[in-house]
Amino acid sequence: MTRNTLVSVFLLAALGCSDGPEEGDAQIGSACTLDGDCSSGWCFVDPSFKGNYCSIIKCGKDNPCPEGATCQAYKGHNFCLADCAEGSCREGYVCEYKVCRPACKLDGDCQGTDKCLSGRCKAKCKTNAECKNGRCQDGKCLAPCKADTECLPGYSCDVKKGSCSPKKGVPMGGKCSKLSECATGYCLPSTKKCSILCGSTSQCPSAYVCGLERLDLDNNGTPDGAHTACIPRKGKGKVTEQCARDADCASNHCYYGFCMEGCKTDKDCGSHKCSQVNLLLGGAIPKYLGCLPRSGASFYSLGKVTPGKVMGLDIPPGAGSFTLTAQVGDTSVWPYIMELKNPKGKVITELTTQCKEYSVPNRYNADTQVSTVLVPNNGGIKLEPGLHTYTLGITKAGHLPNVTVQLKMGQAQKGTLQLNWVFLDLASTCVPPPALTSATAKNHAWFTKLRNNLQSILLKAGITVSKETYADLSDKSLNIIDLKGGAPTELYKLFGSSKGKKGKAINIYLVREIKSSDMGGTVLGFAGGIPGPPSIHGTAHSGVTMSMIGVCYEKLGYNPAHTMAHELGHYLGLWHNIERESYPGWSDAKKDVVCPCPCGKNMVCYKETSRYGFQWCRGMDPISDTGQENDNLMYWAAESTQLFKGNKLSKGQIRAILNNPVVGY
Repeated sequence: MTRNTLVSVFLLAALGCSDGPEEGDAQIGSACTLDGDCSSGWCFVDPSFKGNYCSIIKCGKDNPCPEGATCQAYKGHNFCLADCAEGSCREGYVCEYKVCRPACKLDGDCQGTDKCLSGRCKAKCKTNAECKNGRCQDGKCLAPCKADTECLPGYSCDVKKGSCSPKKGVPMGGKCSKLSECATGYCLPSTKKCSILCGSTSQCPSAYVCGLERLDLDNNGTPDGAHTACIPRKGKGKVTEQCARDADCASNHCYYGFCMEGCKTDKDCGSHKCSQVNLLLGGAIPKYLGCLPRSGASFYSLGKVTPGKVMGLDIPPGAGSFTLTAQVGDTSVWPYIMELKNPKGKVITELTTQCKEYSVPNRYNADTQVSTVLVPNNGGIKLEPGLHTYTLGITKAGHLPNVTVQLKMGQAQKGTLQLNWVFLDLASTCVPPPALTSATAKNHAWFTKLRNNLQSILLKAGITVSKETYADLSDKSLNIIDLKGGAPTELYKLFGSSKGKKGKAINIYLVREIKSSDMGGTVLGFAGGIPGPPSIHGTAHSGVTMSMIGVCYEKLGYNPAHTMAHELGHYLGLWHNIERESYPGWSDAKKDVVCPCPCGKNMVCYKETSRYGFQWCRGMDPISDTGQENDNLMYWAAESTQLFKGNKLSKGQIRAILNNPVVGY
């Protein structure tokens, strides 16, 4: 187990405290380039929002919109959108539902049963009499038809009358046994009902979507082919919205956490992207074209996986990164990713010895109960779309790890982070009064300074804290965490207390003290993993913790926000830029060298004259543009030689953090 700590060496130093980032003047709905341009502190960047859009994400009762803006659901999220009157919105936007929003492209962009017609959402018509042109078709007022393609499936156009009439045969949705029976010309193999093949949901009646039709081409009872057809809507999830299972989606197709509908080109997907993916069916792996978001992250359970069995994992075009997590219930068992290969069969991650792990292309370190690999976690790895394969291992037979995958689409240039602050009993520490609890946190002067300083550090990576919650944990046994000997059961219990929490927030526990006899110095903080289990709560590694004993050293210049940012860096996937002198090559227990020089990739030969001239290998960060300087945020120790301002991050480190799906857009 890799223990992620900062060791303190204190000398007198000065520290200037920041009051946090300043916010701009642009109001909700204004164009923007950076978060700092907006009075709300958040600039929404999306291809469908021309010039970007100052807003607040995840608005609601606990996070209300300012005056002049309204909280509305749009593309699966709640946003603050600018209030308007017709014609008052800036270029590229329309006044729809009394707010400024992009013109609709699909019916799914509209609310309720409204239909998208020529870029505007219109109420659903029921009769021809409601329409100026006298033709109401599938809830839309349309001009007189001129061709059969302008009619619903199973209908033909009477050009003279400009109206559509039914063809002979079984109508759309009727039962069938063969193609020739259907007026639509196609009989769905799965349901034996009349329909049509499609390349876009716009070709289907409103009660249908263009979805996945699984085919059993060799009639052996196992699907081995796929195409797109108009199928009856099933779940509530619209295209690209998040899902946990097929039944959540209108298309009855959940692709690794995104509701997918069929397409031929990007135009069929509105503001989303038409992507060719691989479908892992029981009898084959056919190609399939479906709509995926250009940005956003998913969370999807792959279920129980048998250790030692080679499994497939499709990574779609447009994905910037992904995480793969293996988890069991027993904290004494280690589930691990034995091997992960890219579509070309090249190993990109594998579990190996501590002396060789630095040479693995995508560095990975397993842990008890739950372990995660983030791909890519350094600039030397190029994420290739296509079918990846992975194999799991387990340290104790009889356990089947549950595997989750999170896809992060696109390459974010900035992001948001949600934090769950949890306070233990911090009596007898140097935290200034009043007592720091969930009730006092928002207005506590010292804690406000900590949060502001933390935000200033995170902004170096383009990350803004978007939401924070506060809670107390009344468990005397966890006020002081002891890491001595064997499994750190108190730490596991502390992080495990997050059971029941949901969402992507990282749990932060403030404790009185963290004790350890084998790490040297004072343990200032500890992260649950590198990376920690993303969006997974209640495990032995679901969080980071910080010792409040360090607050006593603020008078010497120590900045607690540095420790917190360092541990969050670990949790998001960053390693130490340079390991402590003895790691991994020297064993204090054996009093001997375990990784002798010459060293492999991402290691340096360390010479220790005080130990009889022994030499061993010392580990370095695999990110190529990250040096060994002690002013890097991820330096292994919080030393006074940094003037306690060692908060630098390389471009590669920032990229790795932004790749983590816990970091929102």
